[in-house]
Amino acid sequence: MEKEKPDNRGGCQLSREQLASRIDQHEAMLQKAFLHISKLEKEVDSIKKEKDFYKDTVIRMLSVKPDNNGTPAEEEHQQIRLPEQLDTEKAHVLWEKLKAANLIDDHYQPLVSAAKAAMIANAMGIRLHINVRYRWKDFQLLWHRRYMSCDLVRAQKSDFYDSFFKVIESILGSENQ
Repeated sequence: MEKEKPDNRGGCQLSREQLASRIDQHEAMLQKAFLHISKLEKEVDSIKKEKDFYKDTVIRMLSVKPDNNGTPAEEEHQQIRLPEQLDTEKAHVLWEKLKAANLIDDHYQPLVSAAKAAMIANAMGIRLHINVRYRWKDFQLLWHRRYMSCDLVRAQKSDFYDSFFKVIESILGSENQ
């Protein structure tokens, strides 16, 4: 095939192959841009849910009215709003088992050290099939904690890890249940 020569009127012209190659490159860039936009939209949705959770938590905390003893009324405590992934039927079964073992209170707060709480969160996350990348987020929000993955690493290096791991396994049961 003969190369096209420059046309003085319009500058250089591209061959069909060169033009097709450039179109393919631009289409690939557009696909990457659309994927990036989609990912950003998901992150924005996640941030909105997190903001709503914090907003609801603050409103709930500010609206708690003390009873005659100066403690919040019991009915107010029952309005704890769990994050979506921790508010499923399977999650409630696990919560009840943890309550029965006195590892959490009636408000889903841990009654153990931060390291042991991280072990509980990890075990629940595995059983609820929560992606390890996002496993800590909901527990950190609910339990007002930070760096729970570091707490788990600290627990794994501790003397109590093996024995407490067995306790959690016996309480929560097999992952396949």
